[in-house]
Amino acid sequence: MDIVEEEGNIDVIDSFSDSDEPPTKRRRTEGGANGYSEEDKIVGPILYDPAESLPEILSSVNTLLEVHVLAKYLTLKNPKVKSNAIWGSGQYTTDSDVVAMLQHSGQWPLHEKPPDLFGVRVFFRISDGLNEYKGRTMNGVSSQAWSWHAVSFSVERVLPMTSPTPATLRLQRKKELSNSGDFTHKAEAVLPTSQSPVEARKFSLVHMSLFPNTVLMYNLSNEPWCSLPLSHPLRFGYDQSLLCDRGSEPEKWTSYKLKQVVLYIESLTERYELARESRLPSREGSSKFDLYRWVKVKRPYHLDRLALEKTQVPLDVPSHGTLLHSHLDWNQIVWGPDSVTVDGTEYKASRIFWYPRSTLSRPQQQSS
Repeated sequence: MDIVEEEGNIDVIDSFSDSDEPPTKRRRTEGGANGYSEEDKIVGPILYDPAESLPEILSSVNTLLEVHVLAKYLTLKNPKVKSNAIWGSGQYTTDSDVVAMLQHSGQWPLHEKPPDLFGVRVFFRISDGLNEYKGRTMNGVSSQAWSWHAVSFSVERVLPMTSPTPATLRLQRKKELSNSGDFTHKAEAVLPTSQSPVEARKFSLVHMSLFPNTVLMYNLSNEPWCSLPLSHPLRFGYDQSLLCDRGSEPEKWTSYKLKQVVLYIESLTERYELARESRLPSREGSSKFDLYRWVKVKRPYHLDRLALEKTQVPLDVPSHGTLLHSHLDWNQIVWGPDSVTVDGTEYKASRIFWYPRSTLSRPQQQSS
């Protein structure tokens, strides 16, 4: 969920850190519009989206989280309410739906039609997680039971909004841009149908705990992977040391790996393919060294791993890519700290991943 600093009587006292957690804010005036005093720290606001869960803000226990919910979601017809997407009673897991929590707790009764308002501002108290969450039927919503969870939310206060706040407008605009793909591509997590959001979240927490300092990253095809410490072999964030040749054994050279796989390198907006070409015939016969090509991938948002399985790799040019450099000698490719220089042209690099060459793919003989 997106988080925006709200205008008005707010001081930002904690900015974004390496943990990418939302900023924490403090109200300057006592008894302000939300009824909280100067001592109450507020995280957010964030804009409610039924397709997204609330963030687990582990470092903000005993503070408040502000969520803005548009009126169109405040109805008994909300699919999350109808499906009882809620775990716990009084104190809920962070995967519980916001609107379902409002109805279950009785803090904001829902009806068949949305209220004649712009929306509501919901304030959740963030507290330590419980070892057990009990399910209970209240106000027509049956919450589900669950075991341990890292953080709990409880509904503390709900305020109506007759008109949008400046923060709400900015959040809405950012959401519109995100959905349209104007400046970023929205990443949507697809969970197995057999897993609840809580189960999937707990599964992720357990596996990420095996690798300290792990940061989840998404490539341009919305596929998640982990950026692990430099010493870990599964690291996929771009790092110069992963690609420079190490030692005298060919098996440790990137150029040797390219005999069987293709390297994809991504910037924030583009994806490039580095692949081995055939050996070009020369006047004396065959070239002594392998040659390579550098291709800009077309529509990388649609070329995830499943799509690559159905496509010839290296990618066909010009169907799936634009050829930028061909017949490259290996010394024409230079790995920098945050970029790759190919035949004198620099390309920014943020992420990398390897993909096997297609079994049907055969290097084609090219003439000089």
